[in-house]
Amino acid sequence: MVTKRTEHIKIANHVFREDEMNMEDEPFMEMGMDKQVDKQIFESAERMIGELDVSGKNALRLRLLFEEMVTMLQSLTTYYEADIWYSRNEKECKLHLSADAHVDASMKRTLIDISSDKSNLFRKGIMGRIADTIENALLHYDEVMKCQNGFGINTMVYGGLDVVDANVIWSLHSYKNRIQDAEIDSDYSEITDELEKSIIANLAKDIFVGVTENKINMTIIYEII
Repeated sequence: MVTKRTEHIKIANHVFREDEMNMEDEPFMEMGMDKQVDKQIFESAERMIGELDVSGKNALRLRLLFEEMVTMLQSLTTYYEADIWYSRNEKECKLHLSADAHVDASMKRTLIDISSDKSNLFRKGIMGRIADTIENALLHYDEVMKCQNGFGINTMVYGGLDVVDANVIWSLHSYKNRIQDAEIDSDYSEITDELEKSIIANLAKDIFVGVTENKINMTIIYEII
């Protein structure tokens, strides 16, 4: 099955020093609140989607998925450099994220302070919960590796989400199944309502999130209609 891949968008949420920059590398667009910068990012996404040769409705949905991913990136506390691109075959389009995170001693202290503050424990929505899971996995990667269940799969609960395996710590499909199988109480009712209202949970066929040491990987799978 032939797979088509688009150009890549490179995004960072910090300003590079001159000694960090490789002049041969493609420049990173800075992720921030500056509307002009955001406009450049979304214009690049439009070009990528145009390369996929999909219908108008599919293009709109792929744009919405990109916006959801960008929202998640904007909420991350850690410094990162991210690479984003699409791929597609006859039946599916995938939105890929590969990012290098920087978690030094100062950043770990910030993350610990945030996780200790109950008012900041959970971000809003599915993408917010994924962001919480990513940052907790970056912070506690060694503990994740040590925590194994009887099946030899690394598992730990972060912000209500099971962290599974060193490479894939969360998937939308598994998450939905666990919610359906869980005893219904106020917390799970809130999560169920969150899923029903979530753009990404309704549009994506599945989402895979992985963290390995300081590397973040995320793939959103969309079924072409």
